[in-house]
This record gives sequence, structure tokens and C-alpha cells, in this order.
Amino acid sequence: MIYNGKEWYMKRYSIILLYFLAAFCFVTLFCYTTSFLYSEYADTQDSYIFQVIGKYWAEGRIPYLDLWDMKGPFIFWINALGYLITGSKIGVFFIQVISLFISLVFIHQIFREYFSIKYALLFTLCSLAHLSYIYESGNLTEEYLLPFLSAAFYCIIKWVKNIEDTKTVKHHPYGSILYGAVLGISLLSRLTNALSVSAAFLVILCVLLVKKEYRNFHVNILSFLLGFLLVVIPFLIYFYDHDALLEMLNATLIYPAEYASNPSKDILQTGIHYFILSYINCIFLLIIVLCKYKYCNVSIRWLWTFTAFFPFIWFCQGNGFGHYGMIVFPLFAIIITYIRKYEMRKTFIIFMLLILIGFASKIRNVFVMYHWQNETIKNYKCMLQQVPTVDYTSFVAYNCHPAIYLEKNILPANRFFAMQDFGNGRLDVQKQLILESFDRSSIKWILMNDEDESEVNIKNILSDRYHIVCSDDKHHLKLYKLNED
Repeated sequence: MIYNGKEWYMKRYSIILLYFLAAFCFVTLFCYTTSFLYSEYADTQDSYIFQVIGKYWAEGRIPYLDLWDMKGPFIFWINALGYLITGSKIGVFFIQVISLFISLVFIHQIFREYFSIKYALLFTLCSLAHLSYIYESGNLTEEYLLPFLSAAFYCIIKWVKNIEDTKTVKHHPYGSILYGAVLGISLLSRLTNALSVSAAFLVILCVLLVKKEYRNFHVNILSFLLGFLLVVIPFLIYFYDHDALLEMLNATLIYPAEYASNPSKDILQTGIHYFILSYINCIFLLIIVLCKYKYCNVSIRWLWTFTAFFPFIWFCQGNGFGHYGMIVFPLFAIIITYIRKYEMRKTFIIFMLLILIGFASKIRNVFVMYHWQNETIKNYKCMLQQVPTVDYTSFVAYNCHPAIYLEKNILPANRFFAMQDFGNGRLDVQKQLILESFDRSSIKWILMNDEDESEVNIKNILSDRYHIVCSDDKHHLKLYKLNED
């Protein structure tokens, strides 16, 4: 079918509008922590930690010095930008929508290398069914990497198509700038997020060397470094200028490395179905490469093997969280492409059936979360209402859900303000830092969740310097007040 200029633009903008609406509806339905659809706070904690740090960064506080978490600054910066725009979580919500919209456009472009517009549109929308399962509660580090990952894989598939069509292996340096940016953002969020793209780039470099494309090899390395530095340098300058560079590097690199080397749960702890549905893209791409080994161009074969294998190894030895699967979300388009190329009908049926099973479970969860009531936050508020004289300018919630800070508009009085023992305090060196921080401070009020009293790191400080004002034994809550001299 041939379109005139006006019809072509109308069709193009209709598709763009459709993807924007799809992104808006998706984030509205599946992001339980920022969507206006959900009035209650979700049970998850990470998103609220990021929002607290982002909110007060937007108001002039410095991450790591004033508010600490074991993550790189990129996720805090996104949340700070959202709160700077609107003063509330809605700003974060709109950034999520834009992020997903850009991702869908590039996923569409990957499909367009092999499919008509109609099928590219259909399969791109189908990819959202898979994303819903690994999206979890939303506003997580991998989500904001998706536009860069999708654009990077679009450049990778263009390189693959060039090999298939012309047998030439030269790689455009613009793609390498994106790969470097992916590594930079991953360094500033979670370094393992770059595993898939970095593995692909490593194969591309090896192919260029084997084919003696030395000039193209060096240009791509320089482009990669450029993309990496463009992302990383502004953050390094900012934190150096605010005397927080060492703290930022420790929280971004040192502590997460120790945390990752000591996972708290087995990969199959939440069930084999959860593992398969979360990391299905890696699993199926490896299966396709294995089954069609002799039909693949050797360079392309190694490309997809490394692209799927390295993140899969991480999934197997890591903490097994489903949202880790977002780092290989663009492989959905690669899998569909190769299933069609090799006419693997049974594989297609199994793959799509598993995607639909995961999607159905998430739709069910949407109804659950819509009617969800966070009793934990209500219990906190009930405790605090019993003592109306609580000074919230000198208040910290210890081992409690961090959403209480957003609910009561509280700036935590200690930089270690959430998951003190159960998360951030898992490492011995971190436990000592938390202990020293509370020992040196004179915080007037501490709301304590002591469900596991043996794990309370500051219990000696509490017994020596604080007294209990009120308690809720049923919900393991105690409100402590600093002793007056």
C-alpha cells in the first residue's frame, strides 16, 4: 500500500499517540507506588525510599550525606526531578510514562526491521504483557534504563541486519555512545543492569578485531567511552563539589558489591514459575540459539549467546528479584524475530502462553492492589496520634515502612532512615556506621518496629538513652523518646 505524504504522517503520529496512551495506561495500572489509581501505599519499600531521597534532594538536601541508601544516585535524581516538577509523586509518574513511551518506540523500530507496521504494532503491545510481570511495583532502577536499553538493542539489531544483508561487520559509532551511556547509568544505579548490552558490545568488538576492522574498532571504543563519560562526569562533579563523592562511590559500588556477593534468598525461593516468567527472555533466546545453532551466522550466534548468558548467570546467583528481568526486556523483540525467521511455531505458542500466564497473574494483582489497605501505615499513624507532642523535626522510623515519611511530610533526622537492620544493615561495616550514627545523634523520637528484637542494632542505645512513651505489642511497635537530662 502506498501512502501520500499527509497519510504517512497521520499514520505515524497515530502510532506514536497509541504508544503514549499505552504507556500512560500501563504505568497507571501497574505502578502501585506512584500511580494516582492507588490511594494506599504499597507493601514494597524501595520506591518510597527513592521518593524520600528524591523529594528532599529537590529541596536542597544531599544524598548520602543527609539521606543514605545502598543505590547509585541516578534513581534519586529521577525522583528528585519528578518532585521538582510537581512537588509530588505525580511528577515521578509522568517521567515513568515518558520513559516507557520512548522504550516502546524503539521496541517498535526493532520489530520494523523484520515485520510490517501492523505486526510491529501488535508485537510491541504484546511486549507490555511480559513487562507487566517483571515491572513489580514500579519506580525501580531498571525502569529508567529501559529507553537506553531499547535504543541500544535497536542499534545492535541494525548491526545484525547489516551482517545478514551485506556481510559487512562495520558498526556505527552512534550505537557505541548508547552502550557507554547504558554502562554509565548502570554504574550510577546497579552495575549489573548493563550486563546484557555490555556482553553484546564485547562480541561486536571481537568481531571487528577478527575481521581486521581496526579503525572501526578504535572509533567504537572511543564512542563508548564518550557515552559513558557524558553520563558519569556530571554526577561525579556534583558530589565532589558537595564533599559527598566518597560516600556516593561507597554506596554505589562498594556496599552493593558486598551485598550482591551475599544474597539473602535462593533463586527458586519464590517458585520455579516465578523464575521462568521473570527471566523468560534469557531462557528462550538461549534455547533458540541452541536449537538453531548451525543456521546462525557465527558472529550473530555468539552475539545472542553472550547477550543472554551473562545476565542469566547473574539472575541465577543473585537475589532473584523479578524486576531484574527488565534489563533483558528488549530481547522480547529478538525472540519473536527469530521464532518467525526459523518458523518455530511450537516455540512461539509456548512462549506466548507463558507470557499470558504471567500477564493474567498481574491483572489479578491489579484488582488486589486497587482494594489494598496498608494496615502497617495505619498502625504507625495510630501510634503517633497517641502522642500529639511528637516533634517531627527530630524523628526517625527504625525498621519501619519508609512511606510514613511521605505520609507525614517528615524529613528524617538521621541519614539512615529506612531498612536499618533488615536491608542496609546486613553488612558488618554498615551496621557499625548505623550504630555510630545513632549513638552520636540526639534524635528526640524513634518509632521502632521490633518484631525481631534480636536484630535491633541500636537496642543498647535505646535502653540507655530513651524511654518508651507508648507501645503496640500486637504490631510490634514502640515509640521511644529521648531522656531529658
